[in-house]
Amino acid sequence: MLLFAIATLALGTACVVHRQDVVSPSNVDNNCWVKVYDSDNFRDTGSSATLRGPMDLATLQNVEGKDWNDAIESLEVGPNAELQVWKSPNYSGTELTFQPNQRIQNLAKVNFADEIGSMKVACK
Repeated sequence: MLLFAIATLALGTACVVHRQDVVSPSNVDNNCWVKVYDSDNFRDTGSSATLRGPMDLATLQNVEGKDWNDAIESLEVGPNAELQVWKSPNYSGTELTFQPNQRIQNLAKVNFADEIGSMKVACK
């Protein structure tokens, strides 16, 4: 499609190219996110990262420049997001799902502190 647009423009004919797969500010859901912390109680004393969905992470190595594998102690789920987490990379091991607006201040209470190895953020 892009090649067609370039060829058409080279011939002097005007055209408009529209692609649905290009993310632009008008089609981004700003409420589809997950924020993870490497400390409990949402403390930003260590590191935190905001992950915008939809996103599938088979491993949490090098997410926003940090190895988050087995490092998450608390998390917040945005109003239009759903989060699935697994204890092991590649979506294996014990799985747990968090709903929109859910805030888990201490993942140890659900036996997942420092034990998340992969995740999927879905937009609702």
